[in-house]
Amino acid sequence: MATVYHRDQAGAPAVYSTSAYDVAQFTNFKEVLKACLVFGYGATPAAGWVLIAEGTNHIVLRNGSHSGYVCFTWYTGGVMRVWVADTFDGVDGAGVIIGAGRKTGIAANNGTAHAISLTYFSYSATTSSWYMVADERTFIFSWVANSSVTPMTSSVPTNFPFTIYVGEDTQENFIAVGGQLTNTVLNGDATCYFGSGCGLTSLRNPSTGLLVDTGSLSFKIAGIATTANTGIPSDNDTPISLFSQLTMGRAGWYVSNYYCGQFRGIAVSPELFVLRHGDAASSALSGLGMNTREAARIFDLGDGHNYFLRPGSVFNSMFLVTDNPGYW
Repeated sequence: MATVYHRDQAGAPAVYSTSAYDVAQFTNFKEVLKACLVFGYGATPAAGWVLIAEGTNHIVLRNGSHSGYVCFTWYTGGVMRVWVADTFDGVDGAGVIIGAGRKTGIAANNGTAHAISLTYFSYSATTSSWYMVADERTFIFSWVANSSVTPMTSSVPTNFPFTIYVGEDTQENFIAVGGQLTNTVLNGDATCYFGSGCGLTSLRNPSTGLLVDTGSLSFKIAGIATTANTGIPSDNDTPISLFSQLTMGRAGWYVSNYYCGQFRGIAVSPELFVLRHGDAASSALSGLGMNTREAARIFDLGDGHNYFLRPGSVFNSMFLVTDNPGYW
C-alpha cells in the first residue's frame, strides 16, 4: 500500500536553504528522500527503501523489492544526474554508482545524461512545498520552490517545479522518469519534462529483459503531452471553471513498438490533458487557485483517496499523483 508524505505532516523534515544552485539544495533533497523512503518520521512510516551509500555529492538507494539501485549525483552548478544499476560495487570519485548495467539517459554509451535541476529545492518555509507518494517498489516525488510565493502559472520558471518517478512500473521494469536529457550542469537549467522526450533511464530493455548498459533506447509515453510529441498544452493561464466530471485512466510507455507497462501511482485525465499550470488545474478541481506554497495540496475526488497535481514544466500536460490502490 502506498504512503503519502508531504512537508506539512508532523515530524516531516524542515530543511530550507536560500542558496540557489548550491549543494545545500542537494543536501536538503537527500534529507527528504531518506526521511520518506528509509527512516519515516512522526507517525508516518518509511516506504521500505534502503540507503546504500551517501556522500556530499551522491546518494544511492535500493528499493525494497531489490529490482534496482538508483544513484543521484550532484554537480556544481545546480544540476544532479540520475543513474540506475543492477548491482552495487561502490561509488567512483565523481559520486557515480559502480555496478552492472549502470545507465543514465537513453543514449548509447551514456552519451547524454538524465539530468534534474535543483535550482531551488526548498527555498524557505513560506515559499516552497513538496510531496511524495511511495511504497517499497516505487516513489513519485514532487517539489516546488521559488524565492517568493508565486502563482503556479507561466510566471514560475520551468526548472523550478519538478516531478520524478523512480522504481518499478506495473511490469516490474525499474525506471527513472522526469527531467531532461542534457549534459548541462550550470545554473540549474534542466527542465522537468515528463513525457516523450523527457529524461528517462531504464535499467533493462523491457522488450528483451536485458540490461541496457551502454546501449540505447527509443521510448514514448502515452497520455502525457510534451513539445516532443503532441505539442504544447495551452490553457494560457486562464482560470478554469469547476469540472462537472473527471475521467481518469493510466499512462503507459513504449520502447520502439514494444508496450512496456504502466506507471504506478499516476492518473491521467482527458479533462486535464490540455492544462499545463497548477493554478488553472486546481481551480478546475476545487475552485481554488494554487501558488508555490500550496503545490502539495491534497484533492478529494470523492473516493476516499488522496490526489495531488503534478508540478513540472509548463510544456507538459497535467496529471495526478495518487495513493489510490487501483493505480498501484
